[in-house]
Amino acid sequence: MHEFALVQEMLSLLEPVAQAHGLEKVTGITLRLGPFSNVVPEALEMAFQALAQGTRYEGAVLRWETVPALAECRACGERYTVAGLPLHCPRCREPGARLLDGTQVAVARLEGEGWGDCGDP
Repeated sequence: MHEFALVQEMLSLLEPVAQAHGLEKVTGITLRLGPFSNVVPEALEMAFQALAQGTRYEGAVLRWETVPALAECRACGERYTVAGLPLHCPRCREPGARLLDGTQVAVARLEGEGWGDCGDP
């Protein structure tokens, strides 16, 4: 389950942000997940709860927003929002588009007690 590695990395990246903003306790984290991020939100939540124990993140609410995927047709250059697989161009119907966006796992917001909230760390 790679969600544990993702949460470990996320917490290590958030720690200096929380310290810089004087957050004694983190109460919430909002993530942006692309539909092709290969992350199972429930597994991410389980990993977060396990790894947050005994840290400033314990008890924090983990939220996620799904961001749309964007593709570009290799045949005609059309850019479009992807509804699912396969990636067929809505204009020329050719398969094999290039995925431009929708694979990310990003922190959108960090909330806590102390100095204040941190948007887009």
